[in-house]
This record gives sequence, structure tokens and C-alpha cells, in this order.
Amino acid sequence: MSNVVKDDGSVEIPNNKLGLTLVNIEEEGIVRDVTLHWANPDHSISHLNSEIRLNLLVLFVVHFTDQRSARRWAVVINCGTGF
Repeated sequence: MSNVVKDDGSVEIPNNKLGLTLVNIEEEGIVRDVTLHWANPDHSISHLNSEIRLNLLVLFVVHFTDQRSARRWAVVINCGTGF
């Protein structure tokens, strides 16, 4: 993971490479489980924290000088299929 561009505006991703950058992280609020509580035989209360689900928004950057290779990788990323 890296930046897409440098501070001076030039491309950060090396030539003939794929780049990945994290754009946003947010907690999934719709399917959140509730915290489980139960009473133990000694009358104490135990808590089990629910899982936290995260939505990650990532940006793939294809930086190739060869347009054919760039298109090929863009299709692979978009479709999730191999060559």
C-alpha cells in the first residue's frame, strides 16, 4: 500500500507495477451483533464482545507504460480472473 501521487504531483507508483491505496475504513453498522451477557453459577456476569465488521474502500492503480499490459491488469482487477 502506498500513496498514488507524491507531494509534488508526480506518480508514486513505480512504473510497470500495481498500486493499492486505502481510501476509507468504516465500521459496518447494519449487521452488528449485540454483546452477549450471561450469568455464571457464582452470580457474576460475563460478557462476550461481538465481532466488528469493517468496510474497506481500496483503490487499485495500474501504472504501466505498455497500454496492453495496463488494460490486462485492469481487467484482472475488475473481474477477479486470471490471464
